[in-house]
Amino acid sequence: MLNKKLLTAAVATALMSGAGYSLAQEKDDLDPRAEAFEISGNVALTSDYRFRGISQSDESAAIQGGFDVEFSPGFYVGTWGSSVDFDSNEGYDGSLEL
Repeated sequence: MLNKKLLTAAVATALMSGAGYSLAQEKDDLDPRAEAFEISGNVALTSDYRFRGISQSDESAAIQGGFDVEFSPGFYVGTWGSSVDFDSNEGYDGSLEL
């Protein structure tokens, strides 16, 4: 019984420790054809968008997305947004935060 628990713990530890190792591809700074900037984006569909524990989507689904632009010396700028739905009795229709 002890050997089975020890084997299970060892296998679980080995599987979890391997998940943490991932390497990103390095940029080739010596390539003169390298682009001056890169654009990336993301989209998510969530079951309930919450901020500081308060539902921002009236406990409904929300769609979220963002764009980032990275320039060659390492500077980047990005934006992110989400659909929101507040209680109509409160008088709030939407939100724009900068």
